[in-house]
Amino acid sequence: MSDEKKDKFLEAINSTSPIEIERFLKEYGFIKKLNNFHDIWFNDMQPYSYWVLLISGLNDQKEKELAHTILTWSELKGKNQAMVRCIQSADQDRFDFCNSYFDNSNYPVLFISNEFDFKTTLKIKSQTLMKLHSQENEFERFLVKIHSLLRSKKDIKEVQKLLDKASFWEMFKIGFKEAKSLFSITINN
Repeated sequence: MSDEKKDKFLEAINSTSPIEIERFLKEYGFIKKLNNFHDIWFNDMQPYSYWVLLISGLNDQKEKELAHTILTWSELKGKNQAMVRCIQSADQDRFDFCNSYFDNSNYPVLFISNEFDFKTTLKIKSQTLMKLHSQENEFERFLVKIHSLLRSKKDIKEVQKLLDKASFWEMFKIGFKEAKSLFSITINN
């Protein structure tokens, strides 16, 4: 970094103004400037987590609320770091593909992976989703916790080890014995 850049950087940092710091970071390419609409829709960042929520349809109020919660979380908090798809039975091709790939027949169900092709997948069963969602804000807290674990470079198998501990489920007010029967991890080839 040139002396001029160092001086400007120190000036920005010492100003303690978030606007000045951001201006410096954009000016020197540390933060990408948005130049066109393509930049709004697409980004160069690879997500840390991938999520597929399969639901039988939006006629069921509880499934509709689950979809709303995860899609809202994805847009407002997960941002570019989490790719989320909510697939309902009316989207037959995608729905059938996912059911076949994940060998699934119960809904709603949430599949989570840190790989876009879901080779290793954490499956959160319907009962867990409904239990978490029935408690105010617990489903969103669960999403945040799993995503933050994946973002910290833990893989699905490491996350599963944490789910195997009573302390994890106590955060969400779910008993450990009950929780053990409500999730599974699979390796798809």
